[in-house]
Amino acid sequence: MQAMLVVPPILAFVLGVLAAESIKTLDARGLIHDWARGVLFLEIIILVIVGFIPASAPNLLVTVTISFIASVQVSSFRTLIDTPYCSTMCTGNLRTASKCLYMAVTKRDRLEAQRASWLLIIIASFLVGAVAGSFLTGRFSEKSVWIAALILLASLGMLALEERKAKRASK
Repeated sequence: MQAMLVVPPILAFVLGVLAAESIKTLDARGLIHDWARGVLFLEIIILVIVGFIPASAPNLLVTVTISFIASVQVSSFRTLIDTPYCSTMCTGNLRTASKCLYMAVTKRDRLEAQRASWLLIIIASFLVGAVAGSFLTGRFSEKSVWIAALILLASLGMLALEERKAKRASK
């Protein structure tokens, strides 16, 4: 019976993939302006809602919700410039960074060195996020998830700034 507890988060993960792909389809059809913004907006809204879920609520409710958000995130953001990466876990990033570092050293490849640097920054960000998340959760309990929403909001702002820069450069 305990094994059945993993079914809802797995289903939520599948629904997250479907949601991410649906948002991309809406963008391709011209129904939304930018799928990346749509995904970030969806994640922000859900994280804000999660912050209102009381600590007394069943853990499964939050687990399912976070599984959905993680799926949307991992399905949407898979490339850093020209390098595959994972925005929700760091093991694949560590493997790719190690490979890039190896290529940078053995082949004296500057591009691989740059890729390794990007991935190592992402891995360091995971570490900082884990430490900060632990501290913030201890201090603010379920409301600490709002910090993640603020970080995503900052990402949304960065996307808007990059778009403005690109428009100016094209003129």
